Amino acid sequence: MKLVYPWLIRATGWVLKNPKSFILVPILCIYILAYGVVHDLTIRPLNKALALRSDSGPSLDFASTETIRSALSYGNWSLTKISLSSENVVKFDSLKGVHALEEALVSQNTQNQTSFVVSPLATWPNKSSSARQFEESALRALNHKHKPELINLFFDGLSKKNHLITAATTVNLYVVHNASLPPLEVSSPLKVSFFETSLAPNAATEFLKYFSFLIEDSLPIKLFNRTVVLVQMAICIAFVFRVYFCICNQHKIRSNIGLVCGWLVEVTLASAAAVRILSSYGGFQEWMSMFGPVSSYGAGTYVLAVMLFSSRTLFRTINDLAGDNSMEGHETLHKRLIRFYLGINNSARNSSDSIYKFTRFVRKWCFVDKFSSSIAPIPNSFVVLCLNLSGLSLIFGFIFALLHIFFTGIAWHVLVDKYRLILEAIVLALAIDHFLQQTFLVGIILIDLNRVELTDLLSKNPNLNDPEWNESNDTMGEIDPISSFILGLTGPLARPKPSSLRHIVGTHILKLSPVSSSRFWLGDVLSFFFWNFFCQVFITLFVLPFNLLTDDAKVVLIGHQAKCRHSYDWLFYLEVGATILFIVAVSELTFTLTYSQRQRKEIDPTATLEASSSLEYTELAKQEQTKYFECITLNKGHNIDVIKIATNSKSSFLVSADLDRNVLVWSPLSEAEKKKPMSISTTIDSLEEQTHPRFWPVNHIEISDEGNYIVLVNYRHSVIKCFERESLSFIWEINLVKETGLSTKELKPMLAFFRKKTIAGFLARRLLMKRRSGSDGRRSSVSSTASSSTITGNYPPPPLPIHEDNATENKVKDFEQSLNRDEFVMVFEKGHMITVSCTDRKVRHYTMFEDVYGKDLVSENLRVTTAKQLTTSRVSDRILCDLVNGDIIIASAVNNVWKFSRLKTSKTSFNSRSNQVLPAPASAMGRTFSSMDTDFSSIFKQNFSNSRPTEFPTPKRRFAPINHCTIETIDFVGMVVRVRDLKAELLDTQTGIIIKTFFIGHFKPGSFRVIHSEPTHCKFCGCASVETLSLVYEDFYDPTLIVHTFSLENRKSRNNICLRVERDPREIRCLGFDATTEKQYWYHDIEKWEVTDMNVVMGIRRADAKNSDESEVREEIVDRKSEELSSLRKRKSKVPSAPEKPKLNDLWQGFVVTVSNGQLLEYKIPFGEDEDESEFACVRPNVIAKYGYKAVAIAFGRKIKILYLGGRKLIESDLYYKGSTSSLKPILQPSDAAVNRNELLFINKRRRMLERRKKKEPEY
Repeated sequence: MKLVYPWLIRATGWVLKNPKSFILVPILCIYILAYGVVHDLTIRPLNKALALRSDSGPSLDFASTETIRSALSYGNWSLTKISLSSENVVKFDSLKGVHALEEALVSQNTQNQTSFVVSPLATWPNKSSSARQFEESALRALNHKHKPELINLFFDGLSKKNHLITAATTVNLYVVHNASLPPLEVSSPLKVSFFETSLAPNAATEFLKYFSFLIEDSLPIKLFNRTVVLVQMAICIAFVFRVYFCICNQHKIRSNIGLVCGWLVEVTLASAAAVRILSSYGGFQEWMSMFGPVSSYGAGTYVLAVMLFSSRTLFRTINDLAGDNSMEGHETLHKRLIRFYLGINNSARNSSDSIYKFTRFVRKWCFVDKFSSSIAPIPNSFVVLCLNLSGLSLIFGFIFALLHIFFTGIAWHVLVDKYRLILEAIVLALAIDHFLQQTFLVGIILIDLNRVELTDLLSKNPNLNDPEWNESNDTMGEIDPISSFILGLTGPLARPKPSSLRHIVGTHILKLSPVSSSRFWLGDVLSFFFWNFFCQVFITLFVLPFNLLTDDAKVVLIGHQAKCRHSYDWLFYLEVGATILFIVAVSELTFTLTYSQRQRKEIDPTATLEASSSLEYTELAKQEQTKYFECITLNKGHNIDVIKIATNSKSSFLVSADLDRNVLVWSPLSEAEKKKPMSISTTIDSLEEQTHPRFWPVNHIEISDEGNYIVLVNYRHSVIKCFERESLSFIWEINLVKETGLSTKELKPMLAFFRKKTIAGFLARRLLMKRRSGSDGRRSSVSSTASSSTITGNYPPPPLPIHEDNATENKVKDFEQSLNRDEFVMVFEKGHMITVSCTDRKVRHYTMFEDVYGKDLVSENLRVTTAKQLTTSRVSDRILCDLVNGDIIIASAVNNVWKFSRLKTSKTSFNSRSNQVLPAPASAMGRTFSSMDTDFSSIFKQNFSNSRPTEFPTPKRRFAPINHCTIETIDFVGMVVRVRDLKAELLDTQTGIIIKTFFIGHFKPGSFRVIHSEPTHCKFCGCASVETLSLVYEDFYDPTLIVHTFSLENRKSRNNICLRVERDPREIRCLGFDATTEKQYWYHDIEKWEVTDMNVVMGIRRADAKNSDESEVREEIVDRKSEELSSLRKRKSKVPSAPEKPKLNDLWQGFVVTVSNGQLLEYKIPFGEDEDESEFACVRPNVIAKYGYKAVAIAFGRKIKILYLGGRKLIESDLYYKGSTSSLKPILQPSDAAVNRNELLFINKRRRMLERRKKKEPEY
């Protein structure tokens, strides 16, 4: 048993308590180390702009080389270098002497003797200026106009003070001439220190070409240079935006822009620090000249390479630290931080990526895990860094090999030295960047995981004196504003057409994610380096004077570093201190806004672990262990793919149909019937034909709650047929066209279900009391209990407790069964509705449109868009129909007769922050009981009538709705969620009040679901309440599962979402949906999924996203085989062996999503000893259906697997009233404590009180 290092627990606890120090100390150390480079990149350009703008003196600069290059086209020209030295050549006397020497050399030009002088003082002004102006102009040119290559070429012996040149001891003049030069005469204080003519061929031509490149005098070279620099800048900017969009689409970080800015600061400082270290210890006087004669391309390659490889470790750091659920509370943050430094994966999503698999392989076989658990912690990002450096070394080795093949001599040495320095700088920068990621960036992510946005605090609490202002909750991560603007999410009028370029770009941005390892190395890295390699080689070969590099006279020293002496005064140190103080002040302000006082208070008692706690390494690594679903396999029935699965969550039976038109009934929970399904394939007997056609297609299958009746629906012939399990035969068949007199187009089913026919409560009680009381006619406690717990209205009786005589109870159950007969209900698109009695085949036809609107007012275009059954305890069965005109029709079963009414909806302002205070009554109320208004009905009616208009006009839509109209029910409280375009409305069916409006995305038709946590009673009012409510759907364009979870995170009240608040103006103590916080979770590459009653989503997805390229690989294999078969000359060639069939768990991965916190857990699919796993892997999952209250049934080809977690009890008719757990937490985290009774207290209270009273009564 290995324990986690106590010092690691203490260190990570200190990090959580002091995140500001953990951020500032490392970044300030690297900032001070890289300050010289940072100064030249930030402050120096600012000084340059100010200095050149205020320049009013003479302009000293280089002259154009066009005249010289035109003269070099004929004749024999030589190149001579003249070096003039003095104590300070930038003084006016020295400058004047240099200019006099230039004039003397040019004044002796004749027809046969011509000389051109290339000098930094070529633009000497004709008008007179003061000596001070000349000196300032020369220093200004040296510090702000000339490139480092030009300064090294023309000056030497530099003196710098605070990174600015103040003096130079040598100035070089280059003379291009076609005859011998006369003797030189220089005035004091100058003296000639070097005078030599080059012996290299074409020395003057090559020098002018190189000099023209430096001063950008040649237009083609200037355009190429500018183009390459702009392309590098564009690539850099595009890559930054790509990283930003990838982080946004991961939905793990709240402040995506803040994290990207922090990452850019980290990369910049790491790159600058690496250059500073190499320039200091490599003998370079100036860091800007470190990358060779053509430094711009080398610097661009260096920075982009560091960004490219740093982003790889950045994504891994986010995944490992934030995990699958970045919105979790900070109670688990300490363990996540320990896992991160130990290299234990916090994100189950990484397991499908090849970089994760290869990282695990390296950690296992290179003994990294043993080293991390026994000696020192090694995070996964360090392994990724080592892999990046290994790949980088291979790429540069390949580049060096190419240089060795195609280049020799001095060109090979120049290019190799350049790339060697770039490689050293990249390696050192990545090492420093990794250090900053483990400290600086980790601190930023830790703060972000517990961040409170000031804007949300102000919007949620307008009153700054409110004590809850500091107690507010974390908000959802920020929305990507760029893709939102492109897709026009601000309103329907701003949305582009799906075929437009704007829409394509917007959807592409939403799909961006970190690329796979193969694409990263083969696509991004290789393309970038080889493009840069081409630019480097081209410009180096075209510009560099290789003949002068091998010149023995050493006239032109390419790449020479001018000697430089640095000095600093108090202004420099004041500048450094001021910048550090500014950084600390900005970070303190940012820290104050993003890290609330509540988090500082709660981080000590809840987030950190004690160093003495025996935290085991295996406990932290438990998440990486392989986990399997519990499974029931149905494999001995179908011979071809299953295309339909029908279930009833209250019944254990399952019906499946395949492509061979076979319909089978399974009993998965019965070991005997599971192996031998029953076929109910049949024919259509009601058609007037000689031959009875096969009952196909089976468009819909419905199962009754007890599983005794199964109805098959055929849309083509409008026929329904009922199968009874007791008689094992079809008991009736109905042709709807003949029965109703309607056409086939009018009989498009929208809803079909079974319900229990009810009986009058008085008659039922009387008969049951008479049957249970016995022959003595005495009403005992048993009969009293029975009569109180049976039917008391128009609804089925709840199940009775098991007690007393079994024979009597069996008789009672048989009698109750005779009273409660099943009937089948169907709702059609044109407003028609039928009910069929399952026992006597009695059909009843309803026309809801005529009952609601009147026969003469029904429009031909009026139709039902969606319909749902709503079953609520102690309330009549209801059907909700959403019409195309926006109305909602409610059908209620009253004494087994359906009544129809239109539900008028309205938005409520009860108990919301926008609600106005009710005015005080005109007269003061007395203190006596009789004078107090305890009804409050007048206030309710007045407020309700004022907030709700009497009639809602139906506006004419200018655009087609994006989402199909959908209704999802919340049965236990009688509410529904109605989808209208990009909005979902939580609607109370009793009053028509729209409690909450949710904003959703574009989802696939039929994929919208609503799930909630286990309902309980509110702590204040006793009404129904839930901990979380979630909207789940699949994105329309991608296989992406999107979850919107709404919950209360007010730590002060610790209350659930009360469903009474928005419906009752008197309730002001509870918190409703107006106080909820929305959180979004996105899960990509989802193949099949379904929600369960345990507030989770179960499904299956691809184990590796890169398997989408499988079809391309197969096509290549087929083409290759066809070529072999078509050639007789290859008839003896060996056909390559067929690849081994993959296993199912290699292609498909099961998963469970707990929507309350967004956590995704991966599970493998188990297989028995007699099962062939490759048979499951050769096909995709066909269909998925919910089974029971905690399982899903998935069809793989011809076989069906029922996946679940926990015990084998999968069916529960009354989930919230029978004591069965409706939460996944006890299954995932078993506890030794006693299991609490799981029930809805406000419904079951009366029944439990009667049970207690019965136990206390004495027996006679």
